[in-house]
Amino acid sequence: MGALRAGRRSTAALLGLLMTPSLFGSSIPSRTLGVVVHGYHCSALRWEEVVWGDKVSQQLGRLPHAALLAWEGRDELASFICGTGASRDASGRLEADALVELLFTRLPRLREFECFEHVDLELLESLLRRTTVADSTSLNTEQECTAALSRLQRDGVRRAVLVSSPTHAPRCLRDACAAARRVGFEG
Repeated sequence: MGALRAGRRSTAALLGLLMTPSLFGSSIPSRTLGVVVHGYHCSALRWEEVVWGDKVSQQLGRLPHAALLAWEGRDELASFICGTGASRDASGRLEADALVELLFTRLPRLREFECFEHVDLELLESLLRRTTVADSTSLNTEQECTAALSRLQRDGVRRAVLVSSPTHAPRCLRDACAAARRVGFEG
């Protein structure tokens, strides 16, 4: 129920380069899943809503949606990548670093979303601290997809799940498919 229920209400669109029959419950060896959270320009309108979501409407933003997917795939999660370096927040942090900091600062507040009711947030935090990487070098969606899939390919990851927003989803999918071909991601 978790991600499926949240996905219906979420502003975050899930795009998967799912090269296996099932995202969860397959017999693939562990540590074969990578979750990629696409960056969002720090000064964009509705940044807070897009990145974090809205507890009143129970719409998950990119980070909570990706965290839920990481939790549901925790036995196979190898990498949780946040991008990019395309913008800076008001304090000067690069976009990816701002996302990572927000994720860990607000992690206890994930309980505000009903879909996290039965998630062990201490274990989730431990999982994310072990697997989170900030991609602060890419400057656009194409570079972000290429960098993420290159890293996942190098680490032996077989499945990549991309988390973005509905309006960004077509470009993410296009760029991720091109990047997968370019870097030889054969998930």
